[in-house]
Amino acid sequence: MTWTHNRLVKHYVEGFCWVLLYYYQGCPSWTWYYPYHFAPFASDFGQISDLEISFTKGEPFKPAEQLMGVLPAASQTLIAKPFRHLMTDDDSPIVDFYPENFEIDMNGKKMLWQGVALLPFIDEERLLEAMMPLYGELSEAEAARNEMGHETLFVGQQNALYDIFGETFYAMYNGAETMTLNPTSSKRLIGAVAKDENCVPLGLYSFPFPTSSSYPSIDRDITLRYRTPSLHATRR
Repeated sequence: MTWTHNRLVKHYVEGFCWVLLYYYQGCPSWTWYYPYHFAPFASDFGQISDLEISFTKGEPFKPAEQLMGVLPAASQTLIAKPFRHLMTDDDSPIVDFYPENFEIDMNGKKMLWQGVALLPFIDEERLLEAMMPLYGELSEAEAARNEMGHETLFVGQQNALYDIFGETFYAMYNGAETMTLNPTSSKRLIGAVAKDENCVPLGLYSFPFPTSSSYPSIDRDITLRYRTPSLHATRR
């Protein structure tokens, strides 16, 4: 087996390990990705027992960085305006990440969507370096949406957990700050919840960001900060 094949197999096996850890123990690395367009042959896996697999934890991308890492230039309207020119301007230091024309390896397939798009891989350091000077141009709302937040759990009156949260958890003034969910009463929802400082039980939960459209408020609900047992998100 060649050196290239060794590396390809190692990265592929790392992918299996990453997925298993991701779902059963939490994200093992925010920086790992599979750096090839194709998988190895089955015959290449003869010595995988000798592989040593380890991960570096790293840090997750912020929302804007995540979008810049996965969207094409044609979808730039989904990204905050200060970053859009990085996808299209000829003098952008990362314009090569967003080619308008690229090969698709059909490998016997009939439909384009079945082929492998041979797109360039995103260089994390170059992406972050190009975006960094533009953060100061974000509006207050855009900056807020680009911060790491927390999951919000909305519980309506029809839900079995409504009375538990409203009458027990929110009524506790000096009790525990968090509550571990019982998967039996929560219908297999697991994790922990904390009181949401923006929640007024039986009140209104308003759309948190300014917008040109009219988003309705959520009426007569209970909201909580929700934390899953394993936080998970991919960054590429």
